Amino acid sequence: LQKKKNLRLLRLSADNCMWNHQEIKSVNGAYLIQETDNIEEDAKDWQVVTKKQP
Repeated sequence: LQKKKNLRLLRLSADNCMWNHQEIKSVNGAYLIQETDNIEEDAKDWQVVTKKQP
């Protein structure tokens, strides 16, 4: 591991983590940890901002 540049290792305690509010994704051989969105939205309130409709 010492030979690799730009490598970060994180040690996390299970006591300090809120895994039920986070998503772990594999991205290009690394891991990405993100908090989940807790927004309640209704799709009928969305609007398309481009000329082409989905």
